[in-house]
Amino acid sequence: HILELKESLLMALGTFRAHKMRSFLTILGVLVGVTAIIGMVSLIEGLNKSMANQIESLGSNVLYVSKYKPGIQMGRRSSTERNRPDITFDDAQAVLEYCPDVIAVSPQNYYRKPGGNVAKYKDNQAKNFSFFGTLPEYEIVNNSFVEQGRFITHTDDKFHSFVCVIGKDVADALFPNIDPVQKQILVNGDKFLVIGVMEERE
Repeated sequence: HILELKESLLMALGTFRAHKMRSFLTILGVLVGVTAIIGMVSLIEGLNKSMANQIESLGSNVLYVSKYKPGIQMGRRSSTERNRPDITFDDAQAVLEYCPDVIAVSPQNYYRKPGGNVAKYKDNQAKNFSFFGTLPEYEIVNNSFVEQGRFITHTDDKFHSFVCVIGKDVADALFPNIDPVQKQILVNGDKFLVIGVMEERE
């Protein structure tokens, strides 16, 4: 057996010497493939862990409801998921009305402009941020509060005021050296008055 193993090794080395470029490309291809798979798995695991941490940060008494199952999806979602009816504002209000143990609900209606959301203030710009409408109860439900200014109120909601509360990253991008509160910005071409800046999330 040792003799056969030695002959196999000598034959492999002989083949490698005779076809150095082909052997090199084969090894390189295997390395690139393995590295790509490991990198993709690590990325997905990292994103899933980040999402799990964000959900956990809400607290043990918060229930998150979505038409899609949580986690990072590879490829297209199943037809079963895609054909589920959207969760509406009335659904959220029904939960609050008919579930006596529920203290507050905070529906979030996300909008994403093709190519990514864009916010502008003078010559400064922020891109690819989350842009959504919600209710004043968002702070309570998400355990996240404004650090500067104020959050939206029921009066803002009632009169459909074009006001917004921005995150720390957007504030740093648009207002690097000035107070953002009471400044008017453009979000996807629409004018909004900044009334608050959220505290930074860990």
